[in-house]
Amino acid sequence: MSAHTVKGLTVLPGTAYLEMARAAVEISGGALLGDDRSGICLRDVVWASPAGLKDGQLHIELFPENGHEISYEIYTRGGKDGAETVVHCQGSASALTTAESAFRDLAALRSQYTLNNFSGARWYAAFEENGFIFRPEHQWIEEIFVGEGRVLAKLSPPASIRDKSSGLLLHPGLTDSALQASIALKLTGGHVSKELFQPVAPLSLQELEIAGGAAEAASAGPVWVLVHYSETAGPSGKLDLEFCSRQGNVFARMKGLATRAPVSAHRELAFQLL
Repeated sequence: MSAHTVKGLTVLPGTAYLEMARAAVEISGGALLGDDRSGICLRDVVWASPAGLKDGQLHIELFPENGHEISYEIYTRGGKDGAETVVHCQGSASALTTAESAFRDLAALRSQYTLNNFSGARWYAAFEENGFIFRPEHQWIEEIFVGEGRVLAKLSPPASIRDKSSGLLLHPGLTDSALQASIALKLTGGHVSKELFQPVAPLSLQELEIAGGAAEAASAGPVWVLVHYSETAGPSGKLDLEFCSRQGNVFARMKGLATRAPVSAHRELAFQLL
């Protein structure tokens, strides 16, 4: 896992909690979800507060609910003798029994999304010009294609962590880079404003669907992510994201993702591996 370091305060990126919850449910709660599942769905995810290294060890607890559903909490213990529990993220998990298969013609989308195009180097340089510096370990964006209300981004793990990222299905660098790319939705009319290049953090998520073959699709790389506003949301509302294999098969979907500026959105932002 990786951590964000902001003004000397090292915190776990919010997207890392999704992989923690998925792994915990697969390992400890798989039997509760049933053997006939075709994937896992996380629902009603809420990020309550960031967890820093000084907060101590992270714990995740699973609570069986009715109808093959599991709720979870990710927390640390603080206060005197660890008596105080601080919840950082919570949600629920259930089985996907009829995962909807979908295919995206990536070549066609690239040819359609012509409002603007960015290389990864140009994208991160724009952040740096605005005072936000990402260390190489968290720079997964190779290319961004901007269409009308839609963004397509090509994501690959940097060489420095390629071997370390293979054991994670939804690596925090992958999902965090998808959030970085979502900023391109605000480039209306192809206009590039320096003020837009600020980090975003997850606040809540309606649903995350992860198909059974996601591990193979994610590890084969590169991963393509398609980002657009939710149908029920306006241009300043929630986001939907689709993660696709290099062939265009959708292996994970985020629906209804609300974001915000990080609590500590200082002008110097770096990323380092633990």
